[in-house]
Amino acid sequence: MCVCGQLHIADSSVFNKLNYKQSDAWLYQVLLSEFCVNGGTLPCDADGSARRRCITSTHLDRMWRVVDQHGRRDVTDAELRRASLLLVYPLLVDVVGRLTDMAAAAEDQAATRGSGTSTSRLAVYLGHDKTLAALLTALRLHDGRWPALGARVVFELAAAVTGSVRGAAPRYYFRLLYDGRDVTSRLECCGAVARGGACPLDNLVYSVLYHIPERFGSASSHARACAAR
Repeated sequence: MCVCGQLHIADSSVFNKLNYKQSDAWLYQVLLSEFCVNGGTLPCDADGSARRRCITSTHLDRMWRVVDQHGRRDVTDAELRRASLLLVYPLLVDVVGRLTDMAAAAEDQAATRGSGTSTSRLAVYLGHDKTLAALLTALRLHDGRWPALGARVVFELAAAVTGSVRGAAPRYYFRLLYDGRDVTSRLECCGAVARGGACPLDNLVYSVLYHIPERFGSASSHARACAAR
């Protein structure tokens, strides 16, 4: 709110920011917060004359489009993709670990007829829109558009028994959904192998633990890649 107050009493330099020559996502977020908190009102310049100018919802719409335009450009930037990967790689490792633990627990339950080790069947992560954008960028799924309010990424785990052998061990698959849309087939580790929206869990495990670290370059670990950056 302090930043909003500064904008309210500032001179017309605020309006100079609305030339849309660069992405001022921070300014958009501040103005949007002002709009929501103050019941739909937006700041004006300090000129008390009839020429006083105010930010309008039209300005917000135009700024939103510019943020998305720059986002579409940024997702092609190799350095930004690398930074996004470094940011969310520990999260990806944690997700893979939870999925494999769930699969192992399910097998244990089946083998012991329900008396085996139990584990949680649902894990919820909370983060900011920037975190979600970085995750989508790291997975090479981001189209550059800023994630909407309440946007979500869901990993679903499923088991399927193949063949006619009684008691055969199930093979585990996963689906990836973004805002309810199945985007599994767009993952590099899945592609054509994703049938009916499902991809072998082993593909994701191998990708996160072995293939993705190759994108760290000469660094031998995530920690060293972050230090080098």
